[in-house]
Amino acid sequence: MGWFRREKPIDVVAELVEMGAPPDTAAAIVAALGDAGLTEREAQIWVSDPERAYPHNWPMEMGDQVIMMAAGTRFLITQGKADDVLKEAREFAEASPDERAISRLFWGSLDDARRLTGCSPERAAVIADIARTIRERVGSDQDVCYVGQTVLPGTEDRRIVDRLLDGEEQAVRDELTRGELNPKRLLKQQPLRLRGW
Repeated sequence: MGWFRREKPIDVVAELVEMGAPPDTAAAIVAALGDAGLTEREAQIWVSDPERAYPHNWPMEMGDQVIMMAAGTRFLITQGKADDVLKEAREFAEASPDERAISRLFWGSLDDARRLTGCSPERAAVIADIARTIRERVGSDQDVCYVGQTVLPGTEDRRIVDRLLDGEEQAVRDELTRGELNPKRLLKQQPLRLRGW
């Protein structure tokens, strides 16, 4: 897909360089995100949005254990890890369009998206369709994540993402199609539980 003609990917390159990435690495990161089909605005979100930036896996040593944390691009670049960001941008570009959609719309890494789908292309297609359907109904990428992590009526704390993890994507898609799951109503009436998935 690449960049739209009127967009200037150099803006994102400059932002990465300002963070401390070498210019060639910054340009390669932006090129990979363009290869992934992201617009300039989507690439800026992937790189630097305080709430929606791509969550890079970052191993953190605590005593004799290693815990995987999520880190933003800015943090990794300031730690001298621009090459790691480039590697993940290339992996993002090589992922399936469905995995990228799940990652972007439900705000997770590719590893998170694959955990949600069980690494099944068939499940990924259904879950990406769910994310895109929610996007059509709520009108913003940001609200897709919120709908996915809103507590469902009649449950104590079960969310759409919990149902997807449990392999209930067909039922969720059917309920969306029939109108039994109303994304706008969920956003307005149900509590949000942003505790990850």
